[in-house]
Amino acid sequence: MTKTNNKTVFHVCIRPNTGTRAIKKLLKTELAGNIYGISEQSTAVTVDKNGLKKLYEAEGDTGLIYLQIDDQKKQVPVLIDEVQLHPVTGEPQHVVFRRVNLKETLTAEVPIELVGEVEAPGLTVVQVRNSLEVRALPTDFPESFEVDISALKEAGDAIIIADLSFDKSEVEIIFTGDMDETAPIVLLQEIVEEEEEVDEEPPETIITTEKSDDEAAPEGEESSESAE
Repeated sequence: MTKTNNKTVFHVCIRPNTGTRAIKKLLKTELAGNIYGISEQSTAVTVDKNGLKKLYEAEGDTGLIYLQIDDQKKQVPVLIDEVQLHPVTGEPQHVVFRRVNLKETLTAEVPIELVGEVEAPGLTVVQVRNSLEVRALPTDFPESFEVDISALKEAGDAIIIADLSFDKSEVEIIFTGDMDETAPIVLLQEIVEEEEEVDEEPPETIITTEKSDDEAAPEGEESSESAE
């Protein structure tokens, strides 16, 4: 990955059409990927694993990337559409790049990043939304929406979508359902401690049956005293 004049260039190679064994050997050091979009045929590629990690950390899902395919002079503008991760190790297993037209708007999820600190004992910050879907030209996507939570002071304080700072002439937030500009992004709430439930066993009921001295003997039987 190289970056010149705010332009990120990432090198990929056309995936060779060889046997399965050769592909497996190649993918021990490289990562399989595909490039699709703009009504063009999908292109199978390989990329450097460590290079992709650094690229994704830097650009995320909304950073515009120019793919340098082998030694071709033409660079392909793309966004990272998907990175498949191993369910156990979390290592990337496959990457999909989406070709983009620099003159056409498209939609993507932009992450929300919390900055600053809250000094409010007994209160906690609740992040309601982790990202927002926006529409923009590929060159205008913000890397993230920064939200300064240091302004939160009291329980019930909130930062809403309308409080976000960005160029509304270039970026449009897409509202779905009943969501609007008053929808909260973060809230400051009291910490509620859950009471521990104690299982109390009911006391044992002991029933005793004792005969009193005055209890009459059954009919037909004489008491031991009368027999003497």
